[in-house]
Amino acid sequence: MDENVKLVSSDMLAPIKIEHNVDEIFFEDEMTQNYNFLIYHFEKYGAYMSTRAYLDEIESVALFGPFANKNSTEIIEVPEFKKEVIAYFRRRYFELQTFGKDGYQTIRE
Repeated sequence: MDENVKLVSSDMLAPIKIEHNVDEIFFEDEMTQNYNFLIYHFEKYGAYMSTRAYLDEIESVALFGPFANKNSTEIIEVPEFKKEVIAYFRRRYFELQTFGKDGYQTIRE
């Protein structure tokens, strides 16, 4: 390999679980909405984060958390964890988003 080429093949963390789900919404026996998506689950530093990527918009992923645990909606400050999850997805997706009080916002970090 050329000495000017750098190969990065490992991440600082890995998901503990990846789910592939499909939600179909029917109205009067007719499917009106279809959501095909991946959910990534992460746990580290005593905290939990999840992400969702819709396969019809595969260039972006939405990050949720960090939370105190999987069943919590309380967002906690764990900057190193969030930084590692962002780094994991920067290698895989073009756009990273987070959900806040004003809806989805692009992560620019």
